[in-house]
Amino acid sequence: MTKDKPSGAENTPDAEAIAIALKALAVADRIIRRVEIETIAKITNSTTATIAQDMLARQACDVDDVLPILQALHPDAKRRLIKTLWLVALVDNDLDQAEEKLIYQISDLIGFRRRDLIKAGQEVAKSLEPGP
Repeated sequence: MTKDKPSGAENTPDAEAIAIALKALAVADRIIRRVEIETIAKITNSTTATIAQDMLARQACDVDDVLPILQALHPDAKRRLIKTLWLVALVDNDLDQAEEKLIYQISDLIGFRRRDLIKAGQEVAKSLEPGP
C-alpha cells in the first residue's frame, strides 16, 4: 500500500467526499472485491462492514454529489486522491475499463493534469509490485 493516502480519519466534508469517490470507483466495474473493500476501509478508517454495506446498497457512491468539494481540494490533496483512486483500482490486480474511465473523468473534472494522472498511476502500480 502506498504511504501517500488522503486523510480519511476525520469526519470532514473532504474526507466524506473522498470516501464517496473511492466507493464509486470500487463499484464502477460492477464487481465488489474484498480487497477493494479492505483497502477503502483502511484509507477511510471505517469498518469493512460499513464500506461493504454502502457499496452493496450503492449508497453514497455518486461522485456528482461531492464534485464541488473535490474540485476545491488543495492540489496536494487532489494528487493524494488520484493516487488513492489508482490504489483502489489496482489493488485487485484487475484494472477494469470502467474503473480507469472513472479515474480519468474525476481527474478531468477536478482539473488534474493528464500527465500527472498517468505518472500517479505508474507510481501506485510500482508500489504494489512484490518486493525482491
